[in-house]
Amino acid sequence: LLDVSRIQAGIGLAFNIEEFGLDVLAKEVVQEMTAIYGEKFGLDADDPTNGTWNRAGLRRVFENLMVNALKYGSANTIVIVTVSQSASHAILTVHNEGNPIPVKDRPTLFDKFQRTSTATSQTGWGLGLALVKAMVTAHHGNVRIESSQESGTDFIVEIPKIP
Repeated sequence: LLDVSRIQAGIGLAFNIEEFGLDVLAKEVVQEMTAIYGEKFGLDADDPTNGTWNRAGLRRVFENLMVNALKYGSANTIVIVTVSQSASHAILTVHNEGNPIPVKDRPTLFDKFQRTSTATSQTGWGLGLALVKAMVTAHHGNVRIESSQESGTDFIVEIPKIP
């Protein structure tokens, strides 16, 4: 909550920046989440995707998006984590099948203490996606949602690769 509030107030976060592979971090997080939740995650991150970022912050982004995908997605499908890149950006996508995020809930989905109208049966404070947005913004990136009944839900994070 403090991290989200600092970023939204324009203060920013003091965090360590280091060079690492986002693909390597994705593999670590998927392995850890698999140890906790079982074989519910798939990973597509074959190419090295190197840049200079805050490792702990992006770990939290992965964890929040993966837990949400597991929590709100279809219980019978696997959450797919994909790391790809363009010439200037690293791209992280977390995909799940299941009911789409209602269009009316999307504009405020990344706000503090907000939850979708369909999330009332789940526990949580409504801070996870606010943290995701704040951390991605701190990296000068963006996060967006694509969600439909036909194709499932994708949370797509794009952050600049800084050598």
